[in-house]
Amino acid sequence: MAQRKPPAPEEVARLTLEAISARDWDAVRRHFHPDAEWHNTRDFPGPAVCRGIDEIVEFWRNLFDSFTGAMELERVKAEDGLVIHGIRSLSAGKASGVPIDVSWAVAYRVRDGLVVRADVFGGFDRAAKALGLAPG
Repeated sequence: MAQRKPPAPEEVARLTLEAISARDWDAVRRHFHPDAEWHNTRDFPGPAVCRGIDEIVEFWRNLFDSFTGAMELERVKAEDGLVIHGIRSLSAGKASGVPIDVSWAVAYRVRDGLVVRADVFGGFDRAAKALGLAPG
């Protein structure tokens, strides 16, 4: 019996972002390795590092408890198991109603069909440069 090939890293990253955006925590859990890490910039709300699926899900639940809105995928670059998403978040604070329109990037490291690490950056080009990839 042939072993099933894991999905391409680009597909895993896309499905992960869709699951987070949809607040589908079961799907989020399916796309991350059990020992995955999520690394935030100091400007991004929440803890600097989330270790393991439970902490990653809790981070996103808490963030969505404070904000309404959605994330739009604007740009993608993929190379050797690394996928960078340029994202625009359009939302508002639930308590304040203050609108938020911010662009940021996340770099997913994918192995065997699962996200093993995600690093948040202030922008797409900054992420590409930090990771040694050409922008765009």
